[in-house]
Amino acid sequence: MATATNIEVGELKALRREARRRQVRRRRLAALGVLAAVAAVALFGIVQLLTGAGAAAVSLTPLPGMTVASAFRTPLPEEIRGVHVTGPLMTLPGKLDSFLALRRDGLNTIELDVKDESGNVAFTKGAPALALHDGAARSYYDLAEVVHKVHKAGVYLIGRVVTFEDPITSVAHPELAIHKSDGSLWHTNGGLGWLNPYSHAAWRYDVDVAVA
Repeated sequence: MATATNIEVGELKALRREARRRQVRRRRLAALGVLAAVAAVALFGIVQLLTGAGAAAVSLTPLPGMTVASAFRTPLPEEIRGVHVTGPLMTLPGKLDSFLALRRDGLNTIELDVKDESGNVAFTKGAPALALHDGAARSYYDLAEVVHKVHKAGVYLIGRVVTFEDPITSVAHPELAIHKSDGSLWHTNGGLGWLNPYSHAAWRYDVDVAVA
């Protein structure tokens, strides 16, 4: 036999359970609303992307006056489709020609290592005196000959110059390198030394490589 007190407690529990169920339903509806809004925005973006509606045209043409006049410069392609070529790879006979032959398949750009992450400068003729003195300059290729050949093929050429990761110059000239608090040379986990990004002399060396 239930007392009045038991009935009141039972009704109170039932009311609380119903209140919790309503709260859960409200949260679920709110979450569904957010998901629906996100889906609508995403769908709108996809439609805009596919149709091009409202999209501004992207131009890769350099701004007037920003491009340095140079006899070695070729027009920038509207779309870069290229390969990265290391210095040692250039020592293989016919390798450059095999890359240039990819032009028939759409290739229009070659990125060539001029100075790599090992500190090696890929050429000797015209190389900075510092690179020649320290043995960083290598005869991977003739720079002028490669530039002429690539441009004659109608391919855009990018010279890659790795700046501060330089295990050769950092050891040969520790005054240009990054040091640890104990005064020893700092190295990456791979054991490679770096030039000090705050050193103007290190800047000068990398700029000399790029200018060459």
